[in-house]
Amino acid sequence: MLQSNIPWPGGARCAICISWDIDIDTTIHLERPDTGYKEYGVLSSLRYEEVGIHNVVEALEEPGLQQTFFVCGWCLERYPGVCGEIISHGHEVAHHGYLHEPPNEQSPERESPKPPQQAVEYFMSTFDAAYRIGGFATTIWHPEISGRPSRLLAWADMVRELQKRGDVWIAPLRDIAGHVLKLSEAGEISLREVSVPFYTGPIPELERS
Repeated sequence: MLQSNIPWPGGARCAICISWDIDIDTTIHLERPDTGYKEYGVLSSLRYEEVGIHNVVEALEEPGLQQTFFVCGWCLERYPGVCGEIISHGHEVAHHGYLHEPPNEQSPERESPKPPQQAVEYFMSTFDAAYRIGGFATTIWHPEISGRPSRLLAWADMVRELQKRGDVWIAPLRDIAGHVLKLSEAGEISLREVSVPFYTGPIPELERS
């Protein structure tokens, strides 16, 4: 957990990561492994994410930002070109499991996408809280939905507004985590440990060598 008033790079008041989830067609293959390839209507919608990812990468070029993309292992194997585009532009590819949870196990409220303006308003409410205390906030966006041109325009306007403030550090999680770790090791800040379900001690997979 991060305390408030962390000294962010460039004197920024807060740090923001506007991350993206890359699922493409993992959900249908997880739910229907034997027949998913026949679900042409669903697949055509889900695989629009291939186009959406390209749109997002292009949109991040204009403000000169690098961000974090959480990518399923299935997508890395099946769509290496798409993931290669993310990596070639210097963005971070982060762990997102191999397949994705079935959509029918989500609540209707969570499954239904928010309209572009409502999604932006939700993000800004999270950002405003982090900005007030000088902390850190992150949100997750999906190229299949927010990578569509009309929605991406609203997203791009939001990013421009953040940059206009001049005191917001927008960075991938690797850079934010690295900065916080460096401050912690130097004794400039203290981190508060919290318990994680099903673990009684440090998570072995996350321990540094």
